[in-house]
Amino acid sequence: MIGPVFNREFLTAPRKTSLYITRAAYGAALLIIIATASMLVTGQKLLETVGETAQFHLLLFQFLAPVQLVLALLFSGLFVAASVAQEKDRRTLILLLMTRLTNAELVLGKLLASLLTVLVLLATALPIFAICALWGGVSFSQITRVFLITVTASLAAGSLGGLLAFWREKTFQALSMTMLSLVAYLILWEVVYFGFGSQVVAGGELYQWANLFSPLRALDAATIPTPEPASITAWLQHPAHGCALFSLGVVLVLNGISMLGVRAWNLTSDARRSAEERESQTALTTTQVTDQTTAITAAAESASPTESPAPPKTSLRSIFQEETHVEPTSDATKPASVSTKPSIHAAPGRQRHVWDQPILWRELRTWAYGKRILIVRAAFVLLSIACLGILIGAYQTNESLNADTVSTILSPLFVLSMVLVNAQAVTSFCSERDGKTLDLLLVSPLTEQEIVYGKIGGCFYNTWELWLVPMLFCLGLVFIQNEDALPILTWESLFYMVVGLAVLYLFVTVLGLHAGMTYDNSRLAISISLGTVIFLFVGIFTCIRMIITFAGSFELQLYPFLAFMLGGGVGLFAALGSRNPSPALLITSFLCPFATFYAISSFLLDQTLNVFLVSVFTYGFATVSMMIPALSSHDGTMGRTSGEEV
Repeated sequence: MIGPVFNREFLTAPRKTSLYITRAAYGAALLIIIATASMLVTGQKLLETVGETAQFHLLLFQFLAPVQLVLALLFSGLFVAASVAQEKDRRTLILLLMTRLTNAELVLGKLLASLLTVLVLLATALPIFAICALWGGVSFSQITRVFLITVTASLAAGSLGGLLAFWREKTFQALSMTMLSLVAYLILWEVVYFGFGSQVVAGGELYQWANLFSPLRALDAATIPTPEPASITAWLQHPAHGCALFSLGVVLVLNGISMLGVRAWNLTSDARRSAEERESQTALTTTQVTDQTTAITAAAESASPTESPAPPKTSLRSIFQEETHVEPTSDATKPASVSTKPSIHAAPGRQRHVWDQPILWRELRTWAYGKRILIVRAAFVLLSIACLGILIGAYQTNESLNADTVSTILSPLFVLSMVLVNAQAVTSFCSERDGKTLDLLLVSPLTEQEIVYGKIGGCFYNTWELWLVPMLFCLGLVFIQNEDALPILTWESLFYMVVGLAVLYLFVTVLGLHAGMTYDNSRLAISISLGTVIFLFVGIFTCIRMIITFAGSFELQLYPFLAFMLGGGVGLFAALGSRNPSPALLITSFLCPFATFYAISSFLLDQTLNVFLVSVFTYGFATVSMMIPALSSHDGTMGRTSGEEV
């Protein structure tokens, strides 16, 4: 087929129980959403006519399709990037490059093997989407176009993740650059569509180009009922088909670049690293020989002039094999160079003083995650500046801003920052395990508190732009007025926002460390950690949109959402507490969905204090529930017993 890399995944994936659980969970989630929406609508009035039924299912179809596309895009890029990064961290990618595998078999094999789960889930969702066609209002051609866009866009996102992972050496760099690229690309075309859609460029209006190049815009056009194209030209002019062809072209280009550079990027980096180590060792050896020879000469010259000392019979081998122990001599006869120079077996480079907290020192004072992490931080700052420019443009156009416009522009940026902070946290621990340094930490005198607090402090330090910029945006909204000449955020609301964001950033950080400590497989740990954060925010967005779209009384909304919240609690406990269960994690898993639903309802009713109190308590309790096992004296998640119990 594609090659041994894909063949292995294709043959072993059906043997995993997780594949069947994931398929069942995704299908059940879609059915629960359909049932919830139906209960919300039928609770207000019965669908008596065929037209009302068709209109409801068209609305449901237009609601489900974008949610599935966003999930497929994000997870496709993350799955491929995490899979390739795991091969690099475990130093097994170099073994694959040494085999008879061609570049095409390696690149395409990793791409399709990593996307196998996503493709299986899309196949699971296809018959569920077909229910909308059976009830009317949606044609099978619309469903075909929606899945065509979703599959091709997922392949393009996975190709981007694979390219960045093959190019970059660090896991966090690959994951963060993949997320930044995807989100920035989608935001760019949303700005073009809504801000400059009427302008003509290259013979077409910009909104038409946005429909061609943006999967979200093309999907929106695909869900609108239109007559079937009568010719090939009309078929190609449809935004869905044009976007699918463009995505396939992106797949070919990105994978072609990966095939051309996979060996140059990885073999060259390994060779460069080995050459630097050899040069450092050679320089240290030469310096040591020179210093030893100078010391012997100085000792001979300092002897009594009446004596004629024989020339020292010293060979280079004896110099290298000299014992590190030096017999005590007087200060007058002891050469200073012998006592101050490092051993030939010492690590190259200048020596630096390590703090009493070595984990925190490594996170703060070294480039543990590579210097190119600055590219990620700079890219996020540039994206934030772009969002600021959009806000300024909207303010100058309307001479005011409202809360809906601000939240539409800034919400993706805030969610992206939390996903990146979570990625930094989970990769900081997974890199220790894949680099075979976690065992050294566990057998060292370091306590669990030093390891966990050091990782948390390092995560906040290495991502300070990611969490500080959103808080600065909140501060700026205090001085911007809305259409009623009132500030968008009051000082009270600013306090709620800043404290709430701080709790959420701490929650996603501890969640990443918890996943990294709980799961031995780095790819699984990254998927669980990032998947939990993404599903959390996508679930919140889905609930808000369902409440607004299928509006009704609170009593009618509560009971349909019960199944939705119970399913979310089961999934959250399976992710957080299945490997290391505890009563606190069980309470947290089922408390978060219900508390989040209450916070959403309070937010829509403008009860900001309730939102603040519930959110801080719920996610603060969840943070403490995950930290207690990590800080315990006998930590089963990290696999060791403290010295007091041995």
